[in-house]
Amino acid sequence: MANKLNSTSMANLKGVDPRLIELAQKAREISPIPFEITEGLRTKERQAYLVKTGKSRTMRSYHLRGKAFDFVAKPDGKVSWSLADYKTIVEKALKPAAKALGLTDIITYGIYWKTIVDGPHVQIER
Repeated sequence: MANKLNSTSMANLKGVDPRLIELAQKAREISPIPFEITEGLRTKERQAYLVKTGKSRTMRSYHLRGKAFDFVAKPDGKVSWSLADYKTIVEKALKPAAKALGLTDIITYGIYWKTIVDGPHVQIER
């Protein structure tokens, strides 16, 4: 069961678009670097706190509508904030999973954003 999302990850996906849940599950099965879901659907209060503390820049986050999740890379079982690890997970797991699920054209990855790179962020556009 090492290649499955843990129960905390699944709980963190509650209220998230079912297509994103399926994407996260499929990607986790094939990812060369283990990862877990840290956040999905957010309340307005949580989003306001993240904006106030500088961890987010918008009150129009996809998280407010259940159209995004954040994940944490865990190579060797320890949290990594190396953007290289996040890019590996996107390239080797999330993108192939999105392709297999027919979601390629509607998934956006924060690792590729130009103004603020957000390695752990994944969202669905519609």
